[in-house]
Amino acid sequence: MYMFIKVQWFQTISAECRSKRVGVIIAPDGYVVTNSHVVENAVAIEVSLADGSSFRADIIGQDKATDLALLRLLSDSNLPIAHLGDSDQLQVGQIAIAIGNPYGFQNTVTTGVISA
Repeated sequence: MYMFIKVQWFQTISAECRSKRVGVIIAPDGYVVTNSHVVENAVAIEVSLADGSSFRADIIGQDKATDLALLRLLSDSNLPIAHLGDSDQLQVGQIAIAIGNPYGFQNTVTTGVISA
């Protein structure tokens, strides 16, 4: 299921800013993986799913060195998840797919071939 992460933070002199980014639900109890830069300095996070449902989220942890962040949706629902693969099983020649929302373009997909 596709989702958007809406982040609200404040720049200098309280100029309110909003951002729309993506993440992946990895556990039915609401854990989400996204980029650390997406939620850095956030004061409020709201996650919207493709079905129209929306949830507040808390930051559980961040690793700026790998640009990863773990969020937890504030939901009692049994959420749909993405099953992650095992990178140790990748082989040269296999296809990789990335789904995202760069520069606000909705539902972008790019593919590539594992080369090394």
